[in-house]
Order: sequence, then C-alpha cells, then structure tokens
Amino acid sequence: MLPPQPVSKALQGETALPRIIGHAFWAALLLTADVNRAEQAVTQAIECWNLATESDAALFRRAIHNAAVSTGDEAMAISQSSVAESLLPIKLRRIVRLPLYVRQCYVLRVLIGFSVQTVSYLLDMVDDEVRRFTCMGLRQVAADTNRRTASIATARVERSSCVPIDQVFVKFTYIKEG
Repeated sequence: MLPPQPVSKALQGETALPRIIGHAFWAALLLTADVNRAEQAVTQAIECWNLATESDAALFRRAIHNAAVSTGDEAMAISQSSVAESLLPIKLRRIVRLPLYVRQCYVLRVLIGFSVQTVSYLLDMVDDEVRRFTCMGLRQVAADTNRRTASIATARVERSSCVPIDQVFVKFTYIKEG
C-alpha cells in the first residue's frame, strides 16, 4: 500500500471554494444592494486572486473590499435594490433597505465582523462615524423585528467597540482579519 500523498493547498480548498464565493457574493449583494455590482466585485476578486499563494479568506476580503468601494449611480441602485431584495431571505431584505452608509457599516461590522478601524479604512470614515452608522443600522433592523432587541443591541454596542455577533442573522465564521 502506498503512503498517503500530501494534498496540495490548491486541492484542499476545492470543496470550500464554491461556498466562499457564495458567501462573498451574498455579502457583496448586501453591501451594494445591486446584483450587477455584487457580481462584478466578486468576479474582479477572483480574477486578481492567486490560488497558489493566497488563502480563500483573502479572496473573500478582496471581494468585500471591491463591493465596499464600488460606486454607482444611486438612482440605478435604488431600482436594483428591489431585484436584490427578491433574491434575499426575508430576514435579510430589510438590510438592503437601509441607507447606503448605514447598510455598509452594518454589514461590515455586524454581519462580517470587521473591526471599526478596518471599516473606517474601507469606507474612508472616522471611527465615530462607523460606530454611529452601525448603531443606526442595529436600531433600524431591530425596530423592524423587535423593539426590545433594539435597546439591548444598541446598549451593548455603545458600551463596547465590539458588536454582539450572536445577534446577527448571518455569520461568516471562517474569516479572520489579518
């Protein structure tokens, strides 16, 4: 019997790659509220990604970066948000209805779990703006679901720079900032 052969890094990630690309697309869709821009952000990330030397987390972060910095016609984005909404589960639809900066901060901080400093850098904002927009997002999303949840989540965010990740609808647990 032959000894087990080492599996290359590229082969190890084959089963996880479609899942990661899927997560990147859904996160980009929540960030942009536009199917075309989300698709473009992920496609560009894949084109720039080096499978041999970069991790799958790097692919995800690059797609998120592309989506966060993508700009487009806001009138077109409003019409596209209804398309994006129709693709999302009911619990996530309220997120694409948030105002742009509130939505971006909410998605990056709460759903993806990036630090305040990382979000500040990505969105070219000061830390206090990121915290304020994140709190606004928490309040608005929670107000749609439960008034009590809004006060609990907001109190936690205001006491700490850490957002209560256990209160989110979607978790991207395989991503670690680095």
